[in-house]
Amino acid sequence: MPYRQLEGFIGRLSTYEPGLVAADYTTLHKRISKQSLEIQIPENDAVVAVDSTGIKVTNRGDWMREKHGKKRRGWLKVHVAVDVESKRLLSLEVTEEDTSDREVLRPLLKDVNIEGGLMDGAYDTNDAFEFMKSKGVDCPGIKIRENAVVSKD
Repeated sequence: MPYRQLEGFIGRLSTYEPGLVAADYTTLHKRISKQSLEIQIPENDAVVAVDSTGIKVTNRGDWMREKHGKKRRGWLKVHVAVDVESKRLLSLEVTEEDTSDREVLRPLLKDVNIEGGLMDGAYDTNDAFEFMKSKGVDCPGIKIRENAVVSKD
């Protein structure tokens, strides 16, 4: 993500995360080129809400897409895990547009202590349920799809 865009994104995140100060372009460039940014994860268990959203990367090619009907748009997906009670950001992953939500669940929550989980229908897979069970959550709040087939296992 370009530094100016990242500056705006962090500025917007700082309205939701108390204590998060939006850095300017120069500070971001220095920090990213010298070290990786780390998110401090609380030690206690948390009820986690997980979701993702898309960010348009550029306006370049909009006219060609409209004229010639090309599908590819150039999006980034931001996957976020938030503590439901304190509204603290616990984990953040940025992926390409073709990465599904269920593929990012394990890397997103691997270092987070989980008491419970709330997710939408994109995470309705056997792998997500097994992963949550391995993290100690027997009955996560995952929205079941309408056409889901319930197994007897």
